[in-house]
Amino acid sequence: MKNARISALLAIFVLPVVLAAQSLELRLENGQIRFAAAQLRLFTGDPLRQLHDGASVVYVFKLSLRGERRGAAIAQATYRFVASYDLWEEKFSITEVEPGRRSAARLSESAAQTWCMDALALPTSGVATDRPLWASLEYEAEDTGGDSSRDSASPIGALIDIFSKRSPKQPVRGTRETGPFRLSQLR
Repeated sequence: MKNARISALLAIFVLPVVLAAQSLELRLENGQIRFAAAQLRLFTGDPLRQLHDGASVVYVFKLSLRGERRGAAIAQATYRFVASYDLWEEKFSITEVEPGRRSAARLSESAAQTWCMDALALPTSGVATDRPLWASLEYEAEDTGGDSSRDSASPIGALIDIFSKRSPKQPVRGTRETGPFRLSQLR
């Protein structure tokens, strides 16, 4: 009985805080929706380890705007960035390869992440300003393969993982959503 009350209290007070931390923030700027996600960390886990080992990592962002929560997208865009890390300067470089072609170098970790997020935009031409909408941001660090000797699927890689106590690969991916909202509510 006591455990049931504790579980109920946790659900009432903790769950909304967790969901709020994973929310998606939107703003309207020059006819485009701009995306921001508090607490989103791109440079973590295996992708960060790959970057520190001198490899590049590809990050893919898929943006969508829907008229219903699980309905078909009425607007969507895909962004692809290639991140690299300068071991000597301990700085990040980011190149946008889709849809545009621009880059920035000598960025701190937080500046590199901000640079990626600032590039994300979804045009709203043709979307009614008073229509209820839902927006989502899907992100993923693509697995680029890498060195086969470090791949847990190979016998040598498995031995390295066992003796180095390396944890299994943990991909960086997720989805952030928000809605319903109206374009007329965004500023």
